[in-house]
Amino acid sequence: MTLWKAAGIGNVEAGVVQTQSWAQQDAGGYWWSGSHWGQTGTGMMENWNCPFQLNAYEGYAGEKMAWGTPFGFVGSATYQRVDFATNSVGAPHQGYSTFIVLNKFSDGLTDAMINSMAAVQGSTLTATTGSVVTAGPRHANLTGDANYQPAGWNHVYGAWALNAGAGNVATFNVNAGGGTLVRPLFVIGNYTAAAPPATVTLGGATLAAGTDYSADVDAAG
Repeated sequence: MTLWKAAGIGNVEAGVVQTQSWAQQDAGGYWWSGSHWGQTGTGMMENWNCPFQLNAYEGYAGEKMAWGTPFGFVGSATYQRVDFATNSVGAPHQGYSTFIVLNKFSDGLTDAMINSMAAVQGSTLTATTGSVVTAGPRHANLTGDANYQPAGWNHVYGAWALNAGAGNVATFNVNAGGGTLVRPLFVIGNYTAAAPPATVTLGGATLAAGTDYSADVDAAG
């Protein structure tokens, strides 16, 4: 979801983009999203009815960001999803992850992130050195794992997850199926060196650290 102010007020945008599809993990809430999914138009819903409650209860001139979920989303034996047609279980816990975009509206970054997350669903991650991580925590810092969909897509952190092979080497390929991934993040586990790799290549070409990519080591992890 994205909101922006009139050009006379400022070229600014606030966007919320989930790391999974609604079919995989429902997110946001209230009535407008379920009844208007897939529609286009120029009118706006009541501000309290925004799926992620952008500016909710403040009017569209507000600058606060809150979160929306259906009643009973957390902890209930059953709750009604945002489509108001199916039910899910809220116990023992629930959650979802999003990218939050605060940027110039004219840059179109929220739309680019929406397209990027759609491309993720059609992407395939494979590894020839090392391995693709296929499962991990369903929600941040909570017990219970889930199979990654697609394999390697860590939806909690919005990152591709792999394990390095012998010599702390990982060789992998992402086929985005014709889509475009915006600034993809790769988390390489089983990496034991104290410093990032001396060499990173893309399609056989050596990349420049700090220009073509950024890398660091999580010593604790």
